[in-house]
Amino acid sequence: MNEKTTKKQLVRDPVCGMWIEPKDAADETLYKDKIFYFCAPGCKKEFQKNPEQYFSNKLNEETDNGHSNQN
Repeated sequence: MNEKTTKKQLVRDPVCGMWIEPKDAADETLYKDKIFYFCAPGCKKEFQKNPEQYFSNKLNEETDNGHSNQN
């Protein structure tokens, strides 16, 4: 099996910074055509208070993919 197919695709909760698999996310939301995944409902609630604060963080993380392909 190819190494790329065995690695999990992780995403970062924009509020707490936890790395999670999208399928394991407690919740998600769409904001400005981007899907944000959350490890817990409380993180989504915090995000919704001021999504713009976390949206700019998400864009910065997309340029740093060092953790996005860990297993």
